[in-house]
Amino acid sequence: TMGMSFYEQVCELLSEYYGNQCTRQKKVQGITTVSVSKYLKTLEVKGSLPNRDKELKQIRSLCQKDIKQTKGDNIEYDDDTVDVYITNPKGEEILIDITTVKPNKKEFITLVKKLRAWSAQRLSQDPEAKINAYIGIPYNPFSKGNIEGVKYDKWSNCYDRKDILVGTELWNKVSDNNVRVTDLSEIFASIGETMKKTIE
Repeated sequence: TMGMSFYEQVCELLSEYYGNQCTRQKKVQGITTVSVSKYLKTLEVKGSLPNRDKELKQIRSLCQKDIKQTKGDNIEYDDDTVDVYITNPKGEEILIDITTVKPNKKEFITLVKKLRAWSAQRLSQDPEAKINAYIGIPYNPFSKGNIEGVKYDKWSNCYDRKDILVGTELWNKVSDNNVRVTDLSEIFASIGETMKKTIE
């Protein structure tokens, strides 16, 4: 009932508490070059399986070749707003699109395409940027109660498993490995008890 923006706020609170810089609803700066656009089109071939490492390596390589023409260029695209944009002290940029826990096939395909476009835009300005874009799923709907470690493989042929952060993977990523999904469950339950009378 609180909506997906609630999880964005939790990401921001945890990220900043553990020493990172975090901005919600931030636009990615940069441009998707012609050569990168052509490459991204090849990834849309029916039956092709996403390969995060291979694709990002190719996008980075293309951006390195295009840098003289594109450095400083910036175009606003329809899907260039990142839900949670984190920069940690190591200089790594972590871009997360918080989504529902059970996206359908079409949504997963669209989300992965968005991640690659974000990476291309940022790398068009700095091909050496330490950028990692992810799909963030707040909890694993296939686990029962607070049990962790349950496999998440819904529509698994539509994404590289490295592209998604599910439950504790997400909360560990934003908190530098300090917070698990079970920790959040306990905190929410505690706050619920404290606020119950006020809410009623």
